[in-house]
Amino acid sequence: MRGRHLRLLVLAVASVVLGLAVWPRTPRPIEVAAVTDAVAPGAPLPAADGRAGLEPSLPGAPGETLVDAAIGPAAEADRRSLARGRALDARRDPHTVRAQVVDPERRPLAGARLVVVAAGTRSEWTSEDAGRIEGSLELAPEVDPLEWTLSAPARATRRGALAPAPRTLTDLGELVLSAGGTLGGRVVDVRGEPIAGARVVIEPPVEDTGPDAARRGPSVVNAVFQRLGVDRFELSTDARGEFRVDGLDATPWAVWAHAAGREWRVESPVVLHAGDERLELVLALDDAAASRMLRGRVFAPSGEPVAGARGSASRDDVGDPRRDDFTTDADGRFVLWVDDDAPRRISCAPPSWEWDELQVAGVRAGGDELELVFVESQWIWCEVRDQTGAKLTTGRVHVLEGFANQENSRAMSDIDAQGRARLRRVRQSFRVYLEAHGFERSEQGPFDPHTQVEPLRLVAKARSGSKGRVTHLGRPVDAAAVHVLRALSDSQAEPRNWRGAGVPFDVDAIELAAARTQSARGGRFEVHLPGSHAGPFWLFVEHPSLGAAYAGPLGAADAQAERTIELQPFARVHGTLALSSGGSPSGWSVHASDAHGGERSCTVDDDGSYDLRRLWSGEWQVRAVRAGVALHDEGVRVLTGRTRRHDVALDAGSVARFDFVADDTRREFVGRLTIDGEEPGPWTAWMSSAGSMRTARIQSSGDFRCELTTEVEIELSLFGGAGTWSGWALRERVALDAARTHWSVDLATARVSGTLVTPLGDDVGLVLEVEPRDGTKLERVLLAGADGRFGPVVAPAGRATILARRLDRQSSRTPESPRVLARFELAPSADESLSIE
Repeated sequence: MRGRHLRLLVLAVASVVLGLAVWPRTPRPIEVAAVTDAVAPGAPLPAADGRAGLEPSLPGAPGETLVDAAIGPAAEADRRSLARGRALDARRDPHTVRAQVVDPERRPLAGARLVVVAAGTRSEWTSEDAGRIEGSLELAPEVDPLEWTLSAPARATRRGALAPAPRTLTDLGELVLSAGGTLGGRVVDVRGEPIAGARVVIEPPVEDTGPDAARRGPSVVNAVFQRLGVDRFELSTDARGEFRVDGLDATPWAVWAHAAGREWRVESPVVLHAGDERLELVLALDDAAASRMLRGRVFAPSGEPVAGARGSASRDDVGDPRRDDFTTDADGRFVLWVDDDAPRRISCAPPSWEWDELQVAGVRAGGDELELVFVESQWIWCEVRDQTGAKLTTGRVHVLEGFANQENSRAMSDIDAQGRARLRRVRQSFRVYLEAHGFERSEQGPFDPHTQVEPLRLVAKARSGSKGRVTHLGRPVDAAAVHVLRALSDSQAEPRNWRGAGVPFDVDAIELAAARTQSARGGRFEVHLPGSHAGPFWLFVEHPSLGAAYAGPLGAADAQAERTIELQPFARVHGTLALSSGGSPSGWSVHASDAHGGERSCTVDDDGSYDLRRLWSGEWQVRAVRAGVALHDEGVRVLTGRTRRHDVALDAGSVARFDFVADDTRREFVGRLTIDGEEPGPWTAWMSSAGSMRTARIQSSGDFRCELTTEVEIELSLFGGAGTWSGWALRERVALDAARTHWSVDLATARVSGTLVTPLGDDVGLVLEVEPRDGTKLERVLLAGADGRFGPVVAPAGRATILARRLDRQSSRTPESPRVLARFELAPSADESLSIE
């Protein structure tokens, strides 16, 4: 015991020493693990293989030398878990990470810190005087994703992620760190005492900071907008009530704080300039009124209090995602502090499968203690048999409840050894479907839970499918992946220009993932089609070293016929890549795609050579991709005379050589937005062209910049983020005809208000469009009250139009052209008041 205490003491002292050693003395970057649990560590990982509807099913990736494997179980064992599509037990190889760090003026940044997390390990490197970063770590090819964070003092932190890929080098290219700063402060109560563990949210500014904001709290940011650059950070205060976030964009922010039993408090806008370190914020939280307390007690059907029951309270408002969670104490009690007096819906999950879930609607805070009692569930027994009358002894019966056929996961049941399933009795009409190997997913019902006679008798129908053998040179092939694809349309798709392996149809198709299988001993396979299947289907077979083939289109009539599928050997494209600038192409990628969604890629060596393997016959487009750019992003045009693309026609087993030059000119879009000659506040810029999109946060000064790799026109969209400009969208087309394109606009402001005399209808709204200059248009939806009044709203000066537009974008009706209600000139500083008939 004494030795154990001594070891604990040594560990405690070591922890303190280590903590003091790494205590930051310069602004710290935003790091997920150290600052907040709410910030996603970079964008979602892109797919490693772009085949529509197909996952990267087999190893033996492009860029590697593939050795013909022996046909049989030995080849399967040697490739390590081929059936699961990736080398789960793969070796770990040396991997190099490289980047060039610069400021917005393209000057090198020294001392920037790059943190890379891969395979559960963390590596860290610092940029040299020339801004260059290079480091090495170990990765398992095609298994380990790579997440990175780049930070520097007084700079905004950047984050990113890359999918696992068969490469030995990750070149992130040139990374620009824009100006940034630090926000921090303390959260205290009304007596000035610090509040530990208070929740702090930092997000774009809000216009409302009054009492309503204290009841509403911060916004709920959609994950889609987070991926498009709308930052939002959450963290908790330490024991001294302090918080701090480094590496924020130099732009205005809103800082929210909240603690149990207290009101929300917000400071907005908090303007952050380049290099600022604002640590003086103090947010004092008021005690919540007793009317904000919602309390209750939870009991078992026997009357005993239930400890540890988990539940939540959410607003009755449709679509409001906010909720407050609770866990009952030893006496079954819970207490919640809610943000407003709106009615709540209380839900509580039972600790026993034999009890129904608790749900109570219309509950308001400030009343007496609620008493919530679980009740015993009622059940419906059903018997499951196949079409011959034999009992099914494995599988599961699912319950679809109500008019919308919403699946009730608590009502489903497994089938027991006697061919029976016990379904929880639901409160409304329901349907069921069976999930069992070899049988269709066919819905049965509807059934009335109040009048249904037991037992409920279900009949399972056998699924259609296909079976056969996979061969190569007439010999059976084990461990070949067999994919089943189905056309999205009902029309019969015929092969076009088909000369070998690959998917030979020019229609949209999806993979029936549940029917995917693998050839077994003797090359034999069997697949089943789901009961909802309609129209033709195809079998696509692929082996990592022996080739690929297809069979189809197949219909329901010949689905059961046994067939032999002969693999045809892969083709290969190799050659050299040179850059128009004369620089080294090391780290670039060569990407090939066919007309049906098949894609292959490989990295370029230091001498410019590349080797694309595992290509099936047909036509492939070859293009170069800049280092650090995702494969599914914009490619770089190929320079072969005046040719912008090159199609390589391949036969099964053929080898083609293709040498080409790629234009590596870097084009930068630089913009500036000002309003009445002053800072615009938090706007966001989106640049889109050729199916790709870039985003940039507009700094407090109004400046923004973004690197693009295209010469065509781009669609520039600016969106106001807070205050009087929330909801405004600016759109303009800009031509990129030089390496650096400058764009700027200064918006002179005016005010618009008015009265709508004739109502427009529930699905029609008012839209204000303004053209401050030719080619530039701003748009905002106007909200009219019950009396028809709208505004006043701040608007840019220029040619203005008020339209009546249908706002239901998801409607299946034929779109109607907007109706013009008014046209007028809006002069700077004008205060326009309108009456619209």
